[in-house]
Amino acid sequence: MGPTLLLDKSVFQSLSSKEMIKVSKYFDWNRVDILLMEIIGDFAKQTKTTSPRNETSILADKVSVFNSYQNVCYVHLFIENLLGRHVTMDGRPIVAPDTIAKLDNGHTGALIDETKFCDMIHRWQQNKFTKQDMALARMWQDIKSNCHKMADNYIPLLNSYHIIFPTCIDVIEMKREVDNLLRNPSIQYAILDMLLNYKAVDSAKKQIIKNRIRQHPYPLQVAAPYAFYCITVFAFFLASRKHNLFAKKKPDDQIDLEYLFYIPFCKVFSSNDNLHRLLAPRLITSDQVFVPGSELKKGIHEVDIPPLYKETMNAMCFPIPPMTENSLIRKIWKFTKWLYN
Repeated sequence: MGPTLLLDKSVFQSLSSKEMIKVSKYFDWNRVDILLMEIIGDFAKQTKTTSPRNETSILADKVSVFNSYQNVCYVHLFIENLLGRHVTMDGRPIVAPDTIAKLDNGHTGALIDETKFCDMIHRWQQNKFTKQDMALARMWQDIKSNCHKMADNYIPLLNSYHIIFPTCIDVIEMKREVDNLLRNPSIQYAILDMLLNYKAVDSAKKQIIKNRIRQHPYPLQVAAPYAFYCITVFAFFLASRKHNLFAKKKPDDQIDLEYLFYIPFCKVFSSNDNLHRLLAPRLITSDQVFVPGSELKKGIHEVDIPPLYKETMNAMCFPIPPMTENSLIRKIWKFTKWLYN
């Protein structure tokens, strides 16, 4: 058991099954729906060299080796937070229990049943896909195709909402400008309205949310901190894209954006994607780490090097082996204030 790790597909694909086993020794994996959708999407993808079924099966092998938790979809958390439900943002996944029951000692216990997920992964490993799997794969390809067509749709909306992000030389300066603009409640509500439309929230629920926000005596960052984080991510993304701060715009940028909404529910985020490399370091907190996937891949091999000195492990960390002082994994554990001393 280790710090919670969020992986995007670029890292997930780059790690071999043996490397994934090593990673699983040092981290708990926050399993998010966007990654699973991207994996099953490979089933419907036509490739020149291998069957898409084989690609999905290989990725399923990697999923099976990890101790993981399925995070509740961020859209649900975003809406619930706006409606007054508390959302904890302390680097731990938020999971939905299947059963909640009173225990004999009077405490409340929650049961999370992973049977269906394990069965699904086992099917994928065996190259067995249900009609539902195929429908999901086709749906995901449609979503990607729509992103390709609509990637810049929301940039012109900034003008219609009278939101002007100043020209900045880099994303560091842009993040400061976005934070300053979002201190203005009218800008907050405009970006919130854009995000609600972006996620296709139905009009009745939107009206309930707007009524509650108008009646709340506190600003959005106090009334709904996670929702405020989401609008910050969305505004940061739009502003950076509008002013061409990405090295290269990609049609899939809006898909990559989805991972950023899950950052509050991990301690470590790893990606090789350029958009993530630019934006994620400005969104993490002081006890979180962004690690480029190439560095994580290199770092997990450093733990095979015996330490040059005798090192004592915290008993709660067993069976984590000792690591060299300068190993990346050790640094991550210390930086995230995990149990490694």
